Amino acid sequence: MSAVKQLSTSYERFQQLDGYHPLQDVVPDSCVLYQVRELGQGRVSYFNFNLAKEMGLIPNSHDQVMTEELHEMLIKTFSLRILNEYDELTRKRTPAKSIKPKKFMATRYLQLQHQSRTGKTSGDGRGIWNGVVKHRGKTWDVSSRGTGVTCLSPGFVQANKPLKTGNTDFGYGCGLAEIDELIGCAIQSEIFHRRGINTERTLCVIDLGGGVGIGVRAGHNLLRPAHLFIYLKQNRHAELRALFNYYMDREKENGNGTYSVKSMIMDFAKFTARLERDYIFTWVAWDGDNLLANAGIIDYGSIRQFGAFHHHYRYDDVDRFSTRLVEQKEQTKNIMLTLLQMTDFIETKNRKKISDFRHHALIKKFNKVYATEVESQMLSSLGFTPAEAKIVQTRFKKQWKQLRTMYKAMEMWHDPKEKKIADGVNKPALLSMRIFLKTLSHWLSFNPGLSEKDCKEILKISTTQKHYATLVSHTDRVVMTQTFISTYQFLIKELGKSSQILGRMSQVHSQTRITGNALIHLVDLISAQNRKRDPLLTQALIDHAVDLGTARIANTAPKELHVKILAITEEYSKEI
Repeated sequence: MSAVKQLSTSYERFQQLDGYHPLQDVVPDSCVLYQVRELGQGRVSYFNFNLAKEMGLIPNSHDQVMTEELHEMLIKTFSLRILNEYDELTRKRTPAKSIKPKKFMATRYLQLQHQSRTGKTSGDGRGIWNGVVKHRGKTWDVSSRGTGVTCLSPGFVQANKPLKTGNTDFGYGCGLAEIDELIGCAIQSEIFHRRGINTERTLCVIDLGGGVGIGVRAGHNLLRPAHLFIYLKQNRHAELRALFNYYMDREKENGNGTYSVKSMIMDFAKFTARLERDYIFTWVAWDGDNLLANAGIIDYGSIRQFGAFHHHYRYDDVDRFSTRLVEQKEQTKNIMLTLLQMTDFIETKNRKKISDFRHHALIKKFNKVYATEVESQMLSSLGFTPAEAKIVQTRFKKQWKQLRTMYKAMEMWHDPKEKKIADGVNKPALLSMRIFLKTLSHWLSFNPGLSEKDCKEILKISTTQKHYATLVSHTDRVVMTQTFISTYQFLIKELGKSSQILGRMSQVHSQTRITGNALIHLVDLISAQNRKRDPLLTQALIDHAVDLGTARIANTAPKELHVKILAITEEYSKEI
């Protein structure tokens, strides 16, 4: 067998992605099926080699190099366009040989953008599911966006008629995806994944030219709460039970042997606490659309990594504003209430009022686990190991309560004036606690006693904007800062590990923070290079940004671009 032939057979597993997905049989009404044609065009701007190896799509021995055969396989597998209702109405002529044998599904789920609150018109408005991949006892879902406008898009409903893919007459009715959006998602989702946050991951980005492309996502289970709640809202017991059983079976097949409603709710409690303490904004709402049902992130259109606790930020979605960072917990809890309502409906066939579950034992457990995780994350950010944290919480309850209260108060200092920004509104946070704690660790390592002047200097360094220095230097804020520092010093001295704890605190906050604003400018930089039609450079820059955002050695970018990337991340490190 020739070397070329051997290499080609290495990519045969992509053929699993032929459009078929078990949901088509389990709950036929859960999706709309479309014929799909191969575009036979496009250029792979990004491919996640590590993810592809995890999924068994390429051999573990494969170099991080895009071969000609791999590129051809990716284009054949993912450069697709649905033949939608408009194409059928206008009898679009399509070469038969370009049409895939099996139909691909667009799934139905609840969506805030639709007037209908029962999900009869909503779901995947610009995407399809490519199918499933099985490897080493794990099953992966794979889906693509930017493959054409479906009848489940808000634009289709607004127009009340079939829409041509690429039209711009109706909001959320184009069916295409901007290449900038896809690159940004690839960077941010992989950073979150490496940091241990459950999320969709980008497998591939294909540039179709003209500023648009196709983004391919993968995950062990890409179902959202919104996929399940649609049948609760419609009082369709049989479909809901079948879909929920399918979801639970998938989780157990993927290694969660004891997975249950309780574990779902506990996972969401920890996940929500992690988002809040990591300053990750995601638009959580009643529909459960922007979340994975197994407590993770999906859809990065409104996701932002904040550099400070910008808890007044709201995303402007034309006809409504999003929830705020501090509201994510209650919104998630509402989704958990709906989950309990749903599972009770499955068991009893009687749909009770959601208020009947407000005092449910699992909701109380949700609150307790959330609070515990918030404290755990906060203690970690202060440099304490789990063992040290337990001592602080048990032996020094008074001091810890005082320190915790001041920590929350300081990070919530904000500009009293609301400001209109590019994608919403905000009352900016005054202080970046990440920078404050990192700076504090350095000062305390060399200065056991800090004067009022020292405190003011640390506060000045840590402000999110220079002109906020006067706001944070008010007497009451300086006094609180001094008390915070002295209380912290007391705790680390009592533990007898001051240098080790300070070292860990510095390390925790040394990781480069690619904020939402930094990501926008990074993507602009990468897209400018992408337009030069150099896919190797685009891939290198995306990999470089991900490495930089996870404190790994980033050396895949040319020196000049590396300097620019560092400058961008630093300039916007305290913003939204």
